[in-house]
Amino acid sequence: MSDQLLQQLVDEIKDIKVSMATKHDLESFATKDYIDQVETRLSEKIDRNSNQIVRNTEHLNDLSESRKRHDKILEILSLRSIEQEGALKS
Repeated sequence: MSDQLLQQLVDEIKDIKVSMATKHDLESFATKDYIDQVETRLSEKIDRNSNQIVRNTEHLNDLSESRKRHDKILEILSLRSIEQEGALKS
């Protein structure tokens, strides 16, 4: 082999070594078990949040119904007040 070809091979090997992940680099990567644990925790949090959203929605619906009843009562009382005022003026 020529010296130039050998030098190219040496340079390529050096480039590969520089860009190759080391054992230390790999230790900082997440393991499958860790990812599974994170996924489980996130799933539990999502379930808990979903349940809370359902409860909040039900509570809001109850409040909305209550407000509608109160509005209807206020309307009836207003009409009675107007009728009574009219009766007093007559």
